[in-house]
Amino acid sequence: MRVRASDYNRARRSGRATAVSVRPAGTAVSGYQVPLGNRPDIRPVGVIGLSTWSDPSTQTETWVRVPRLSANCPRRVVAYAGGRGDINRCMEFGDEFNGAVLDTTKWTASGEGYVVAAGVITITDAAGTQRTLTSPVAFGPNTAVRVRKSASIGTTGVSSACYIQVGYSNGTAVALSDVYSDGGTTNKYDKLYTYKSSVTLSADGRYTSAFYTYDIIRNGTTSVVYKRDGATVATNTTNVPTGALPLYSLTYKAATVTTAISIIDWLVLRKYVPAEPLAGTAAPTATNRALCRPMSHADTLRAVCA
Repeated sequence: MRVRASDYNRARRSGRATAVSVRPAGTAVSGYQVPLGNRPDIRPVGVIGLSTWSDPSTQTETWVRVPRLSANCPRRVVAYAGGRGDINRCMEFGDEFNGAVLDTTKWTASGEGYVVAAGVITITDAAGTQRTLTSPVAFGPNTAVRVRKSASIGTTGVSSACYIQVGYSNGTAVALSDVYSDGGTTNKYDKLYTYKSSVTLSADGRYTSAFYTYDIIRNGTTSVVYKRDGATVATNTTNVPTGALPLYSLTYKAATVTTAISIIDWLVLRKYVPAEPLAGTAAPTATNRALCRPMSHADTLRAVCA
């Protein structure tokens, strides 16, 4: 990692710095994204020498891409504020849906009903049709999709199926978050879905217009983990996809359903290892050896390396 001396010295004078102690990953991983939590000191400007990304809507999470995770030895990154955040440099894939048109270098869309405005994409389905977004690039196991979205399903006429999905899919192998109705005004559920196998969760209001953050994590070829707002709610070990899959979004409603609207605020894809490095304000422990805290000017900029 190269850092210009002028940038580094300016950052040191600013006095804004963050240290992240990274625990071993078990295997060396290059270009890994580490969550820093809510970092108002870094969010507006990023960090010198490292790529960062912050949630532009809630402004509550910041991620930094470290050059390398060690296989067996803890390392520390000291990052000085003063760079520039960039979703494309920090994440393996990312879209904040800025501008007024869909970025066709990132998505192939089927049909109509897509509106990009005010930093979100709104997908409205016509009766009996499917609105899909598919990435031209496929991603393998040991990756994770993180998406902030809302899923609105009408409360009348839902006597037939209605689906709002996001995750990975090539039409055969899938790993998806699925907010859906299978008939009846109260039969609306949220589930983790892999091909021909699902973990169905109770109806809990996540089919409303409220935004939630979802994680679909491909833990190797052994399981898919589903998180909502940071909490693990389902793990599926059946029919787990093993190959590379494109990112995918589906919005669909039957003719009798009044509403099926999906709004995606942002979507990112990152690398994943089971022993994830974590950042926080508590002291490291035997199981969580990551630490994020302000640093003094005496600290030097260091990179994660095996």
